Amino acid sequence: VSGKSENSNALKTLLQWQYKTGLFSSVISTGLFSDRYEFRDSLSGFESRIPAIQIPFNAQLRFKLNPRWQIQWGTESSLNWLTQRDTARLLRSAWYVGIEQHLFNHRLRASGMIRQEWTNLFTTSPAWHLSLENKSWKGWTTRLSIASNYRVPTLNELYFDPGGNSRLKPERGVSFEFLVQKKYESQYLDWMLQNTMYTKTVQDWIVWYGGAILTPHNINRVWSRGNETDLKIQFH
Repeated sequence: VSGKSENSNALKTLLQWQYKTGLFSSVISTGLFSDRYEFRDSLSGFESRIPAIQIPFNAQLRFKLNPRWQIQWGTESSLNWLTQRDTARLLRSAWYVGIEQHLFNHRLRASGMIRQEWTNLFTTSPAWHLSLENKSWKGWTTRLSIASNYRVPTLNELYFDPGGNSRLKPERGVSFEFLVQKKYESQYLDWMLQNTMYTKTVQDWIVWYGGAILTPHNINRVWSRGNETDLKIQFH
């Protein structure tokens, strides 16, 4: 016998504006996301309502200084709150700046970015990304990238009822990736073979576990590594 019922509703609206000229391009967007989750167990008398609202604001500006240099600047911000709990609020505002350079007739591309985020609950460290891509040989592409990153806990991970954990810490990690890609194109057949090797170490990885009620916890350290191979074939 079961008396459980679950209902989930979501409404997402987005407004986006784009502008582009020969040397400048921009994308600005904002919106309103409304999510409502309800769970009821009439046998045990348990009832949970999780209505949440999110207002995002994103902007990205790109400046092409010349055919070889490009600069980008942007922000990713959002205001999140649970409508039935005044204290359950998460304000995030991240700002980043990046630079990209093309060398040797666009055969070599180097890029870098640094990103800093501020929240009302956590103190975060800067994140950065470096990438080097080579297309010197016809049909071949190699790319080497290394990055530091972090992830702030979501509103559900912090305040979900039941099971949220307001003592969570942000995830912090360092990743390394190496890609080799070969493309072949002809009148009747195209194919692409791509191989990627990666390794990523994350401190305080957030994982949900428990008994009858799952709760998110920070695991001390997680090391994920692997190799991915993709083959795509297209006939004309």
